[in-house]
Order: sequence, then structure tokens, then C-alpha cells
Amino acid sequence: MADEKTVKCADCGLLALRKAGPGGVADHPMGEEVRRRGEHRSYDFETPPHCHVAAFNLPEEYKAEMKKTDGEKVRSFLNVINVPRECAKFCVWDQAKTPKEHADMQRADEFARIQAESHKTDADRAERQLEKQADRQDARERASREWQENESGKNRQWQEVESDKSRGWQEKESTKNRDWQGTEADKNRAWQEKQTAKQRKWELIRWLVSGVIAALFGTATSFTLEWYKSDLTKTKPTEQQQPPPSGHQPQSAPSTNK
Repeated sequence: MADEKTVKCADCGLLALRKAGPGGVADHPMGEEVRRRGEHRSYDFETPPHCHVAAFNLPEEYKAEMKKTDGEKVRSFLNVINVPRECAKFCVWDQAKTPKEHADMQRADEFARIQAESHKTDADRAERQLEKQADRQDARERASREWQENESGKNRQWQEVESDKSRGWQEKESTKNRDWQGTEADKNRAWQEKQTAKQRKWELIRWLVSGVIAALFGTATSFTLEWYKSDLTKTKPTEQQQPPPSGHQPQSAPSTNK
């Protein structure tokens, strides 16, 4: 029993009657009457059926059937063209076309199919190329983003390290500055204390010298006054003092406030 994958030569446009002539062998179309009855009335054609593209060796099958049927041509003919078989060259019979036209149509269809497959292959290849390009572009962009993130991380780490170094240097310099200021303040206080001590020393010396001088001058003045008073008591009371000559200024007593 034939299934969906099997076909019959009786339904194929490539089934032909072969005729030998001066120009060589030629395949002619097999009409419906011959396909149905299994015989033809023209003696110009060979009795066995033929496949125009030689997909199967139908004359050999016909000979085998002739042996099975004890030489019955019609029965052998019909058995051969109606046996179910799987054929990649099968072409649906069109009564208006010859076996050659069926073969040409089949080749044209095959060529169109190949072209379509080629176009599809080219389109698939182009699509795959575009996909590969898109994948490469995505990979480059992903690598670029990862590189930028990596560089940004390195930059942040470098900035943090430099910031820590800067803070450490500033703290160190600030400590040095505070220490220097403290040292300078101590030096300044020591110098001021030294200067104050010197000032006090000189003031003490001046006070002592002034005291000694004052003491010495104070004794001399007291002695002079006492001598002057004693000299006045010796002078007579009736004695009148002569006025000093003109232009002569009386000398004043020496001042004690030196």
C-alpha cells in the first residue's frame, strides 16, 4: 500500500514513450489512454515505458515483469508504471507538456529553489555577519565600560592615597609649625624675661648710684649751710653792708638740688 511519500510513474510527467529515428532516440509524451490501458497502437515506439531523466531503469523492470506474467505486455506495462516508489525526480503530469518540458520546468524549479536557498543562505550569512558585528560591538562597548570602570576605580584609589598623603603632610607640617611656634614663643619669653632682668638690674644700679650721689651731695650742702650761719654770727650788727658795684650781681647760694 502506497503512503504519502511514495509516487507512481503513471502520474509523472517524465514518463515517456521512446522512439528511435534518424536523428537518434527521442522521448515522446505518453497520453492518458496509454497510461490507463497499458498499450499503444503505434509500432514506431518501443513497448517498454521509459523515464526521461532515468530516475529508474523502467525497461529492465518491464523485462522482469514480462517473466513474471509469462509475456503479458499490457499487464507488465501497467505493473511497472503503477508500482509505488519513492522518487526524488517525480514531477506532476501536465498533459500539455512533453517529458522534456517537464524536465526543463523541474530544472527551472530546482534552479529557482537553489537560488532561493542561495539568497536565503546569503541573507542568513549577512544576518549572521550583522549579528557577529553587533556582538563584537557589544563586546567592545562592554570592554570599554569595564576599562573605564577599572580606570575610574584606580583613579579613585590614587586620589584617596594622594589625599591621605596630603592630609598626613599637612598634619605633619601643622605639627612642625606648632612646635616651631611653641619654640619661638619660649625663646621670646626667655628673651623678654632676660631683658626684663637686665632692665631691672640697670634700674637697681641707677637707683643705687643716684642714692649714693644724693647722699654725698646732701652732706656737703648741710656742711656749707652750717658754716655760713656761723660766719654770719661773727659779723657786727652795726656794720652796714656796702652796696655792690653797678653791674655786679650778687651770687646766690649754691643750689642743693643737683
